[in-house]
Amino acid sequence: MRIRPIRRDAGGRGAPGGSYEEESEEHSVSLEERKAKAKQYLQEKRETEKALVTEAEKEKEKERRRIGQELMREKMKKEREEMKKVSESISQRKAAKKAELAAIRAQIARDKEARKKEREGSTTAPTTTKPVTSVVRDGKVKMKIKVADSTILKTFEETDLLSTVVDYVRQETQQEVTLSNTYPRKDYRTEDLEKSLASLGLTGNISLVGKSGSIKPENVSETSTEAVPN
Repeated sequence: MRIRPIRRDAGGRGAPGGSYEEESEEHSVSLEERKAKAKQYLQEKRETEKALVTEAEKEKEKERRRIGQELMREKMKKEREEMKKVSESISQRKAAKKAELAAIRAQIARDKEARKKEREGSTTAPTTTKPVTSVVRDGKVKMKIKVADSTILKTFEETDLLSTVVDYVRQETQQEVTLSNTYPRKDYRTEDLEKSLASLGLTGNISLVGKSGSIKPENVSETSTEAVPN
């Protein structure tokens, strides 16, 4: 506490309050309190602003995650739909192929049965003349081609050239092949490649044998042959 003198008047009287006046400590204490309060206010303000920023960042992060999850769900949904379409397409192709093979096998079985009955009829009644019946062809040639350990089933047109059949077998086996008819027995040569299947008598259901090697001209003979049952 500081003590300071005060002025006196002409009668020796001093100002009210006595000879010395104590400087009030209240002013100093109030100033310190105001500084402390101001400092506390600024601190609280900074903490409030920091809390608001942190909350805003949390909300942004939540929104970002939500959008990411939605995008991921949408992507997975599209992938499932695409996989479903591919699976259905594969199933349809397999079913169509299976039905086609079943129809070819059934036709081959019917043809075998018909030939068997014809042979039996010609053996038991050779003098009987059977009426000539007209066979209505649809222009399709259903072929079963035996190559090594595999069998190729393919439908061609009667107007297709034999070279078309050879090229197809080459593509399937990735090798040069020659073709032979099992019944009646015939090895096809280069001269036959440009002939139509109909002109070669290859109509209806036909079984052929494919062997590894290049097709030879007419004047070159094969030393070995191969045949498979229809």
